[in-house]
Amino acid sequence: LINNMIQEEGANEVLAHLAARGVPIGIYSNTPSTDTMLHTLTGKLGFNRFIPTSRIMGSCDTGITKPHPQTLHFLTDRMGITADRLIFVGDRNSDVLAALSSGATPLLKS
Repeated sequence: LINNMIQEEGANEVLAHLAARGVPIGIYSNTPSTDTMLHTLTGKLGFNRFIPTSRIMGSCDTGITKPHPQTLHFLTDRMGITADRLIFVGDRNSDVLAALSSGATPLLKS
């Protein structure tokens, strides 16, 4: 899985821009893998420069997958924000549903 991941062009630049402005950033993934694998992947992509380890989580940590609203509540709790302050970027319908059901704003990446 890790060796097959492709980083979206400009992803690190967007994360750097947001981090420089103090915008809290986090990741919630539906990965069935271990949290170690998730952290290895985000490290390989360079995301760990902008996202604290405590804000990188997924179903492997909580046992709950998106679109359940609790998934994003776990994340917003760790980010220190409420769901209505979250813009959740995703690439699947389950991401949009998770955002809407938790009170966050979805942004679907096509």
